[in-house]
Amino acid sequence: MVEWRLLIVLLSLLAGAMVIWFFYYRRRMLRFTVDMVKALEDTFKPVDKNYHLLGYLVGFRAIYDLPRSSPFRKAYILLTLIPRHSLLYYPIARFVTMRFDRLEVAVEPRARVEEDFYLRRLSYMGLGLGRAPDTTSFPVKERVQTMNGSFEIYYSNPTLRKIVHYISSSNAKIYRVITSREGQLISVLAEANPKTVKEVYDILVKVSDIAC
Repeated sequence: MVEWRLLIVLLSLLAGAMVIWFFYYRRRMLRFTVDMVKALEDTFKPVDKNYHLLGYLVGFRAIYDLPRSSPFRKAYILLTLIPRHSLLYYPIARFVTMRFDRLEVAVEPRARVEEDFYLRRLSYMGLGLGRAPDTTSFPVKERVQTMNGSFEIYYSNPTLRKIVHYISSSNAKIYRVITSREGQLISVLAEANPKTVKEVYDILVKVSDIAC
């Protein structure tokens, strides 16, 4: 009988902790999402925009039509958040599955993409808006060590090695960069942070300058 009472007390305490945890992180995650939207819109300055929520506190997809002054016609954005609001699932997501809040931006340049390139942080394996290319089609493969981490790069034109410098000198934590002639897209996957959205945009512009 004592054991059952103790179990009920422990379960009650856990339930209370879960409720407090949920509402605390719910508020923080909603604030973070609002800050991300503001940073994205201030940076890309869309003339038209369409958002699609992925689920409560999960993130969103967005499509931006960009002004004529932009080097890009459209931007396709995917924001996915670690489920911090779930006390029981958060440790699994944080250390096993997702690990970080993800921002992926794929842009459609006004100029034609003429070069294929693929960069990935060695610690990252995953999917997103930019599908990883067939690496066997690249004549050159390198592993590069920078102050911001180790990367694997695939390319045919040596000029595109400059992208590694752009990544290593940025405050944004970049996990993947893809340029695709077939899809006519340039995509960057980064850790989501409102303070570094502008730097992600700057990387997209620099990559576009040498890949188009």
